[in-house]
Amino acid sequence: MTRARLWHQNVLRTVLLGLSILTAASSKAEDTTRMNVRMNVRMNVLFVVFDDLNMDIGAYGHPDALTPAIDEFAKQSVRFDQAHCNGTFCAPSRASFLSGLYPSTTGAYGGERLYEIEKAKNVRSLFAHFLQHDYRVWGTGKLFHGNWDPDIINAQFDEYFIANRDAAPKAYYNGEAKRHPGNPRIREKDASNGSWGPLSVVPDAKTYGPGWEGWGPFHYVSDDDRDLVPDEQYTQWAIERLRRAKGENPFFMSVGYMKPHTPLYAPKKFFDMYEPRNLTMRPVLQDDLDDVVPVMRETSMYSDMWDRISAYPNAEAIWRDYYRAYLACTSFADEEFGKLMTALKQSGHADNTIVIVTSDHGYHFGDKNRIGKGSPWQGTTRVPMLVRIPGMTQDGAICKQTVSLVDLYPTLIDLCGLSDHPHGPNLPLDGHSLLPLLADVDARWQGPSVALNYCYSKAWTVSDAEYRYVLDPDGNEELYDLVRDPNEWRNVVGQPEYARVRNQLRGKLLELSGGKRPFHQ
Repeated sequence: MTRARLWHQNVLRTVLLGLSILTAASSKAEDTTRMNVRMNVRMNVLFVVFDDLNMDIGAYGHPDALTPAIDEFAKQSVRFDQAHCNGTFCAPSRASFLSGLYPSTTGAYGGERLYEIEKAKNVRSLFAHFLQHDYRVWGTGKLFHGNWDPDIINAQFDEYFIANRDAAPKAYYNGEAKRHPGNPRIREKDASNGSWGPLSVVPDAKTYGPGWEGWGPFHYVSDDDRDLVPDEQYTQWAIERLRRAKGENPFFMSVGYMKPHTPLYAPKKFFDMYEPRNLTMRPVLQDDLDDVVPVMRETSMYSDMWDRISAYPNAEAIWRDYYRAYLACTSFADEEFGKLMTALKQSGHADNTIVIVTSDHGYHFGDKNRIGKGSPWQGTTRVPMLVRIPGMTQDGAICKQTVSLVDLYPTLIDLCGLSDHPHGPNLPLDGHSLLPLLADVDARWQGPSVALNYCYSKAWTVSDAEYRYVLDPDGNEELYDLVRDPNEWRNVVGQPEYARVRNQLRGKLLELSGGKRPFHQ
């Protein structure tokens, strides 16, 4: 018996026990992919978004990552193995999954703010849509990109909390944020990406010479005597809201953790978890970029960081220390997530709360000769995604279907009984509801067979578990056979035996982007 059928039987049993649960047909009758299920007793939602979190997680098979909280949650949820973002930087990815629209639909390919784009002026964010449907909407941390107007953000929540950015640990010199002075220079402007280390290694004038001011307003004496860093403040705030939540309207809580985004600072105990010499590094092909589209061979801050590290005589040691810092910050973020999940259980709301955990995009660590994001390749596009729906999802289930973050908006609409057209009838959502897959990971899904990703205007890509196709503004292409070449080392687009696959994927890219191709800015 399928999970979908079992779930329907459980709903029927609940009705017979006297709970008020209503099953109704979806108002979007033409969309055959949606299950016709609505509940009068609406569920709460906890939506957790990490920043720059790639697939280096224990639950996804990484041999070194220590992520016990996420790993435990994966045992209680559906794990999507082929989930992808739709924009490969923070701003376009968040604008996309919070609107349920592709960047090609809204025009938000980079740092554009949706409310300033004419054709996106009627777009209603996921938060605003839940607010419109009488949910108590709470948010904290990095949810939208940081360049959004605070008043615009606050208007979409009943309560929203963001920590003071100046209080985050950054090294200062002459009043300006700088890289940690103990780190080698790996980026020209490197206050963020070029800084890493445990909180115990505090830059100060005594250690690094006159002019170093330490970490500004961030108070630090020891790991036991210090200010809370922003992610700790976000957890604390969210836990307090969970404790206050009573049996009123359902809540939609979103928590946006900053880590493992740079600068890679965390308490020392998380660095002590990892020995750099023993870390499993990603395989690297030195001439990896020789056969990629020309626009992706141009220098960027992410390829430049790779080049700068490689130029040092002790490049291997720097590389491993930098990666240790990333894993340390991942473990730190995992611990905060664990506190949040414990609080959810203690609040008494766990059995009536949908929990979704994901990241805005991935992060390269040497693969494709790159550090960071902003590429059309697997290291950036693929993201962890875990979903738990009490009474519906099967613990530890693994979904192999290719999906993307743009599908979360319509999924939550289905699960919570919201109206189908948040942006009006003339601007339908681009995503497809994941509800059939959540009920049965082997169910037939009517969404696209590939995920569409945008790397600004530079290159667009579609991918599934077997192939990746890349197109740039001048018509240059890449094609990778991911089964034979999981590292995306060999561009096979010109080989005759792949002509049919190339044509199919190119057609799907143009179909999903509305016929648009990458363009020169």
